[in-house]
Amino acid sequence: LGLIMFQSQSSEVEPPSAPPDDHKISWLWFLLYVLCYLFVSVLYIRWGYWSNIIFFPLVFFTTLIVYLIYKSLLKQNRLNSNLIRFSDLFRGYSHSFFGGGLFALLTELWITTIVVLMIILLFGTSRALKAIMSEDFESAHNYTCNNFAIHLYLFFTSFFVAGLIEEISKGYLLQYIIKLYLPHFNYIKNININQFIWFGIVIGLGFGTIEGIIYVCIYGGAQGFISQIILWLIRAFIAIPFHTITGCLWGIKYFDNIRQSSASASVSWICIGYQQVLLHGTYDFIEMELALDLVCTKSNIISQILTTLIIAVIYTLLSALFTWWQYKRLKKSLLNIPNQQQQFISINNNS
Repeated sequence: LGLIMFQSQSSEVEPPSAPPDDHKISWLWFLLYVLCYLFVSVLYIRWGYWSNIIFFPLVFFTTLIVYLIYKSLLKQNRLNSNLIRFSDLFRGYSHSFFGGGLFALLTELWITTIVVLMIILLFGTSRALKAIMSEDFESAHNYTCNNFAIHLYLFFTSFFVAGLIEEISKGYLLQYIIKLYLPHFNYIKNININQFIWFGIVIGLGFGTIEGIIYVCIYGGAQGFISQIILWLIRAFIAIPFHTITGCLWGIKYFDNIRQSSASASVSWICIGYQQVLLHGTYDFIEMELALDLVCTKSNIISQILTTLIIAVIYTLLSALFTWWQYKRLKKSLLNIPNQQQQFISINNNS
């Protein structure tokens, strides 16, 4: 009876008319970035490696480019600064950088560990398994190239560890900042598509940047200057833009979900996020299979790097075109919605 009374009372409670946020940037965010920079730099300076002093800020190169694009769109009046606030974008980026990215990477680590332990318990250890776990393709190609279990392991880690966990983290963060920074849908005059797209962009951008810090500065910090340059180029011009693209797609799909919800249609999270998971998982699987195959064919290192980069660039460009097509398709569908929904949904920048 008490549960029934609670449910009936809660259903009558109106949501707050203003978002639970003041749209201000706390100085703690800047402190966290400085501490992160000092930690990554000083940690390797103690071991005699000074390159992270340069490479840590270089990882933010892609972020700088996106910021300049944002400022340019504001000057051209193609974005409304009252709708898409820099403070909201900065904090959404920071939530993803310090929260979502680290959470996803740590989750991937323990899930992969559990899977490996289960494989060992069921089938025992093998030289092929040890090689793929240590990513030592070069010295282990004699007994890994013809092992079908290696391909199953790569498929699982690509789609169900990297793709699924990382994209779910982005979707959760996007939902979180939308509910934190925007008014409740009962009070909002209209929903602007650009708000969702830019929130998705900064979520993907922050996620890719912290991953870039881990690969370029932590993993590559002791690998030598040339290795760090190669890692930085891959991260700055391929991996981080790819994360940004899938984040943008999250914004498009989440906006489409709100649009359909306003028409009393129910859309599941599977329908919202399956494309992002498939794009991400396919990207990782192709790259890992390609790396393994190139080693198995005993191609030289330069050929391996160039082939991998070309495939990654092509795939990233195709993903960007696919996301652009989804955006144009959504905008076209908004022009055909009923008049009562047009009052709730906006595609321009003036409202």
